[in-house]
Amino acid sequence: MIRIQFRTRAAWRLSVAALVSSLGLGACAMESDDEGELEDEVVITPPGDDHPGFLVVQLPQELRNAAPATIDGFPVTVWGQWATYGVPLAVPVGLAALEGRWGNGSSYTTAEIVRDQTTTVTFAAMKFAAPTEAVGGINSLPFSSQGDGLGVGGAGVEYATKAQPRFAGPYRLVWGFHDGVDLQLTANQVKQVNFGDLTNRRAIRIVAPPVREFPDCSSNRDYYWVTASNVSSRRQKLAAGQSVLIGEAAWKRDQGIVYTLWTPGMFESTALRLDMPAQLGQVAEYRLGRLDIDDVAVQTSGGIQKVRGSYRIYQLKMVNGQEVEGENLNVCSTHTGLDVLPGRYRIYVTYQTIEAGQKTTVMNVDVPPGG
Repeated sequence: MIRIQFRTRAAWRLSVAALVSSLGLGACAMESDDEGELEDEVVITPPGDDHPGFLVVQLPQELRNAAPATIDGFPVTVWGQWATYGVPLAVPVGLAALEGRWGNGSSYTTAEIVRDQTTTVTFAAMKFAAPTEAVGGINSLPFSSQGDGLGVGGAGVEYATKAQPRFAGPYRLVWGFHDGVDLQLTANQVKQVNFGDLTNRRAIRIVAPPVREFPDCSSNRDYYWVTASNVSSRRQKLAAGQSVLIGEAAWKRDQGIVYTLWTPGMFESTALRLDMPAQLGQVAEYRLGRLDIDDVAVQTSGGIQKVRGSYRIYQLKMVNGQEVEGENLNVCSTHTGLDVLPGRYRIYVTYQTIEAGQKTTVMNVDVPPGG
């Protein structure tokens, strides 16, 4: 409201006349008291209007009564304003840009805002089924509606156990080495994502030996080490009999990625090659065996004595019909062991004697699949 006050008759007449003329109101009566002072103020209220639209952002029906601790945050901004689930937010009329954020990523959608009307945007959401076995790289779960694999980084298991609200649309989920799936989310849908579902993926399953008699050969690396084309790597500890699934997304199928494995105690200059299966939905399973090398049982005149020695393991391969040694996998003290792929191996065990100093025993061993 605009208030205009005049104190003299002349000023009042001149100013009001000019104002009335500018407003196109025509002639109007003007009165004053006998002393040249105005009896009352002149109050003019200019007309105006404000008719925004209203936006409501809403969770899928399944999540609306869920405990907040079970839903990951997905804050949404519209024209710089934060939206609250289920609460109308006044916004300008027209096409509104909504930005949702999670971790280090963002996604976007739009909504048409109509004057004096309420527009509701209902999210979709993802839930993740707890895997029944280890999944390589599950602690890194990037998501992107644009399919560019924006990283979340360090979010870990807590991130994966909460429902993840998202705008409806296409999503590419990426994790592990080159693993992931494409999926379509629709409004009000809660999509279950199972990392063990290999319908549109290929996978390698590594299964640790069921029994280890002696400690691992290595004292400074107690984990499996897997690489993909020597570009990226993952470390995974596996107790006896445990397994890990190394998946590969459908869109990576024709990129010729080579997977290699080191077990605790293997030289870093050597590696065991793991081949992906040919078809989507298939799993190539590698059940590792175990070579446990005890101390040398040395026959002496006083009976058998156990002597600590060292050993080297070579994988044997057939080349032109001949059995030849591959690379040396390790050098370790006896009374330790090494997890290896099923196959044929040659073991050199060296030990010290009083009779002749150093002696070497050579053995060829067939290692069956574990378990």
